[in-house]
Formats: sequence, structure tokens, C-alpha cells
Amino acid sequence: GEDEFKNSVQVYGIYGIADGNTSIFTPQVDVNIGIQKKGRVQIRLPYVFTSGNLGNTSGMGDIQVNYSHILFSKDSVVLKGIIGGRLASNNANIIQNGRSLPMPYQTSLGTNDVLIGAALSYKKWNFTLGYQQPVSQENDNGFVPNPLINANDTDYYLSRRLRRKPDVMFRVERRFDFKKLQLALGLLPIYHLGNDEASLPTFPQNTTVEVKNSAGLTLNFVINSQYKINDKFTAHLLLGFP
Repeated sequence: GEDEFKNSVQVYGIYGIADGNTSIFTPQVDVNIGIQKKGRVQIRLPYVFTSGNLGNTSGMGDIQVNYSHILFSKDSVVLKGIIGGRLASNNANIIQNGRSLPMPYQTSLGTNDVLIGAALSYKKWNFTLGYQQPVSQENDNGFVPNPLINANDTDYYLSRRLRRKPDVMFRVERRFDFKKLQLALGLLPIYHLGNDEASLPTFPQNTTVEVKNSAGLTLNFVINSQYKINDKFTAHLLLGFP
């Protein structure tokens, strides 16, 4: 709608559960800048809190900058193209008690990524297809599971100097509109195109190994609620369940 092209601020709270039942809560601010009624720049600023059986962390998450442009609009059909980037906020090597923590506790993926995609909306249905390609691997994580140090290590994958593979995602969503509340229910399958790679600290040189079972499909159920506070601000709550 026309609101999409107004300059606005959106506030989100995102809650997720990762390996080892690690809880991840991400308050997030989206700054939206409309450009000539067909384009929108979105700057996404997340802050990440994690809590699990190996510790607690917090810090700035990866910044995302996306540009979406309407390619086709007629009747109830709108097609958009999307291009953007994800910028690593750190090298994914937060250390506690002298040890690097595994990736679910890191506030950054440790990569700089390019994002491309397309979004189609028809009446109350939304369909989004996206591709995420790491272009710069900055991850300097040092986690090597060792149950002799901590029995909970078996809940997590090796992630020392993790090198991520690309992702493809597809989201289908159905919107339900109320007075000031908008609710959307959807499915979000994400396909990781290959097993990631990590390094073992073997002497005299690092040995690169595949992170088993990191490739493949993750199917998420998504609930996205929006509450319109006024013409400039909307509060969001987004929940996802793999």
C-alpha cells in the first residue's frame, strides 16, 4: 500500500530457539525510506540476547540493508524485486570463561552476504523467494566441542573458523486484518545448499572438515503480528518455530 513508501520506523521483537535449547531474543529496528512511490530502502538494526547452558551473551547483530522496487502492479497483484546485503557486526568469536562459544551464542554470522529475491502479493497472500550468498567469510569462531570440559558441548556443532554455504528461502504467508492489528501466518522453508566447513586445531596445520547435517531443509512456521501505533510507528512481534 501507499504506507510502504512513507518514511517510517518499525520495531520488532523476535524470539527463537537454537541448538541446545539456546534462547535467542532480538529487539530490532527497521528504518524505511520510500523512493519515488516504487522503491523502498530498508535498514535493519538488530540487537541480540542469547541464553543457554553454556552462558549468556548480548551484542549488536548483523546489519541488513535492502532495496525493494515494484516491477509490476495491476489490480490486486504486485511483484517486487529485492536486492540487499548483510554486514557482519563482528567476527563471531565471543569468548566466555576463556572459551569461544558456539554459533547459537554469537551475535553475528561472521559473513558479509549478498541478498537477492522477489516478492509477489495477491490480495491477502504473500509469496517471497530469496537467495543469500556469503561473499566474505570473516568468521573467526574458535568453538571445538569437548565434553571433558563441559558435558553440554555435545549439544553443539564444531564451528571453529566456520565457512558458510548459501541459502535459498521461500515464504508463503496469509494475512488477516483487524482494526489496528494485522496478523500473518506463514510457512518458511530454508534450504542450505551444502554442508558448512570448519577447522580442527590439528598440529602442525588446520584440517578443514565438513559440518555434518548442516546442509538441507529447515521448515519454519511463522507468526507475524503488526500493531499500528500511529502513522509513523508500527510495533511488530514475529515468532518462528522450526
